[in-house]
Amino acid sequence: MIPKIPEKFSNVRHIIEKLYKGDDTFRSVYKDYQTYLNALQFWEQSSSDDAAARRSEYTQLVGELEEELMQALNKRLKDSLISIS
Repeated sequence: MIPKIPEKFSNVRHIIEKLYKGDDTFRSVYKDYQTYLNALQFWEQSSSDDAAARRSEYTQLVGELEEELMQALNKRLKDSLISIS
């Protein structure tokens, strides 16, 4: 079963679900994204001495994985449009 899809990606939920089920690479990236997003949310709530550094680190990682996910989603959309033509 696919992990929770953030609101940011709700408009492409159906594509994420298809890719998650059928593409091992996408599934791996998506799982990493979920892991880092959860870690970022944890550090956003933390008041420990190193919280600011961890927030910065996980913000960057989440951003990089979001970009990778968007590239995969855009490729899937492009491939779908080409196959329809």
